[in-house]
Amino acid sequence: MFSFFKKKEPALPFKQRVTLFWQLFTAQEKELRDSISAGNTEKIIDLINSFFKRSNIEIAFQTGFNGDKYEFFFSPEGNRNVQFLTRCIIDMSPHLQHWLFYPSKPGVSESRLSEISIKLSDDTGITPGELFITPVLDEERNRFDIKVYHRALTNLPENDRFMITFLLLDEALGEYGTEMFIGKIEHSGTRSDGDIDLITFRKRVDGYKAEIGFDEDTTPDQLRSLYTIKPQDKSSYSLREDVYVINTTNIQLFENYGKSNLLEKFGASYIFAAIDMALFDMENFLNQRDEISDNIDLEMQNANDGFVVGFATGKQKCYIDLIIFDADNSISRLKAVLQAKYPDLHGEIYYVEKEKKNLSYSF
Repeated sequence: MFSFFKKKEPALPFKQRVTLFWQLFTAQEKELRDSISAGNTEKIIDLINSFFKRSNIEIAFQTGFNGDKYEFFFSPEGNRNVQFLTRCIIDMSPHLQHWLFYPSKPGVSESRLSEISIKLSDDTGITPGELFITPVLDEERNRFDIKVYHRALTNLPENDRFMITFLLLDEALGEYGTEMFIGKIEHSGTRSDGDIDLITFRKRVDGYKAEIGFDEDTTPDQLRSLYTIKPQDKSSYSLREDVYVINTTNIQLFENYGKSNLLEKFGASYIFAAIDMALFDMENFLNQRDEISDNIDLEMQNANDGFVVGFATGKQKCYIDLIIFDADNSISRLKAVLQAKYPDLHGEIYYVEKEKKNLSYSF
């Protein structure tokens, strides 16, 4: 029997897509540099879109030139799932003489910040020097809650006010800086006593980062939050139903268990290793779990196969959660690490997504 329907090729895992992207980029980077130097925006967009399309990656981007090197910024646009992906892309980036690559858009220089102006429909310009900030530091969260004023913002719809505010904050603090150091935002109809312009506020944030010893290489997807929940009292539990403590960089992973894959279009997945609590020395449980997690994370990252995104502790099982970039190859590496380093530790590896919820891999 003959079929007139072409069999659909399986989608490439994310790691293989990234390899292809960088191959395409490297082959045409000279042409891209020339286009940036010439200010040929149409050519720049056409080239980069072709890299993304052929490698089947969809992530926002910007390019630039800092006077010495050409720059390529990926932009997760506040999406935690995509932040994991841009970290992988940068880890796999080639070392090219004329280029710098970033997982998100950093803040611009002070001189450049003072030149920025966002034009409104009535031709009014909103500049950082005229955007006034009243900051209040929340020391528990290491964030500034801010009240924002600019005379032109008072007449705009709420969504437009926030859009412009975030655009200027991102220019001043960087995409990740805004996410990590800005808390609540409120718009005011008048200036406040003690307010400062955005350029001065950037210096205030920089000073605070120095004060707390903030590592500039830290990204939001590396910061974990602790959650506690109360599971039902019962004699047995289904997977993850027994969880009472979550320590994670992405609470969506826990909330999305048994639902569609958040990363399907990228060729990445979330998985977890489930280990019986009875296999741990409970007096030393945290140290044991952290050591296992750190070793897994190191081996997976070194191979660009994934990394640990958090833990969940249950009444019956301990769960180590990961993002993986190379499908079955990543799972094989995870099994190999566990079996080589912890031969007495046994458990199962599962996918978070519902489409593969019934798959399991023993170690």
